[in-house]
Amino acid sequence: VVDGETQPIPVIKVVVLNLNQKRSRVFYPGAYVEGSNASPACWSSDGDRPDKDVKEPCAQTCASCPNSVKGSKITTNQKETTACSTVKRLVVVPAAKLDMTPLLLKVPQTSMWDKDNTEANSKGYFAWDQYADYLRQRGVRHTAQVVTKIKFDPSVAYPKLLFAADRWVTNEEVPVITALCNAE
Repeated sequence: VVDGETQPIPVIKVVVLNLNQKRSRVFYPGAYVEGSNASPACWSSDGDRPDKDVKEPCAQTCASCPNSVKGSKITTNQKETTACSTVKRLVVVPAAKLDMTPLLLKVPQTSMWDKDNTEANSKGYFAWDQYADYLRQRGVRHTAQVVTKIKFDPSVAYPKLLFAADRWVTNEEVPVITALCNAE
């Protein structure tokens, strides 16, 4: 039984209430350890400078940080990347439980842009930036106008989210969603 507890739910449906227009940054020192829930050493909500509650910032600004330079980290397949990752922060609420407290969804860099995923794209699933473009091209002015489906990309070994439009929100849902958006 697919219940989200013992079996993962293959697709979730949410309403994206808001998003940080800038990319946030997060730095974890050392290699990834499966199952670890360690907090990051440094982070930035605006991608410009470390947040005020970072105890030991790596630099005064993200632009001057050695961890934000390409090549500051080498992946297991020898690809140069940055030690400090970028993420897109979305505020979402499950479409089936609009009365729930909104949640923060951190979309990793690997889920923001994908130029080569023609199979997923042919099925209406896109990386975040391409999904946002897809919505804009169809006249959607705010992500909260539609219910968005999210699933993991099964073709890769790392966590990569794909997004697709499910449906327009209903007239009955609009006042609830508007109130949630205005509460931000």
